[in-house]
Amino acid sequence: MPLKSLNTTSSFYAASLEPISQEAEHELAIRMINGESQARETLIRSNLRYAIKEASKYKYEGLDYEDQVSIAISGLINGIDHYNPEKNTKVITCANWWIRAEFKCYYEKKEKEKEYNYSEVTCTDELEKYLASLPESKSQSPEDKAIYACFKESFYKNVKKIPAIERTVFLMYNGFCGYSKKNLTEIGKLFGKTKQWAWYKAQAAERFMAKWMAEWVA
Repeated sequence: MPLKSLNTTSSFYAASLEPISQEAEHELAIRMINGESQARETLIRSNLRYAIKEASKYKYEGLDYEDQVSIAISGLINGIDHYNPEKNTKVITCANWWIRAEFKCYYEKKEKEKEYNYSEVTCTDELEKYLASLPESKSQSPEDKAIYACFKESFYKNVKKIPAIERTVFLMYNGFCGYSKKNLTEIGKLFGKTKQWAWYKAQAAERFMAKWMAEWVA
């Protein structure tokens, strides 16, 4: 079973091998350094159980056990890729440091994300209020209809000026131009990115629109 096809704790455990001696690890590490992929995979498999055990020590709000295991194994693999057989230590000695580093990076990233204010954008709120104040109906006066038509023309003309990716995020986030309205997390996933990335793109588009549509929302 190729390692890249594993994605659950049970599948990782099933693919694991019994721990091997330091001498055997030393030999495999030398073969790995010389480019033998099978030697690297054996080193990983023979230490999977250790990584799975270490995963249980790390807990974080919103992080389930499967994610903990994935992070621990990522650290294990980094440790093996940086393992130096000349230092006369076991692989787990090196892997332990990399597993801790992997979790530390994860925690720091999550804490940093909390610092960002994913608030609703104000420019679009103001534009929607303005649009709602000019309902397109038969009861509108010719003057109101003309103002409404000019507003729509200006709005969509300026939307087209936004860079492609930012424009798509903007339209999805606000449900314009036939797009179903999506939140930042959903948009990030569609692009294979994070919520933070989607927030940056939405804010960039909003800044464009706030500048270009200022005369309408003032």
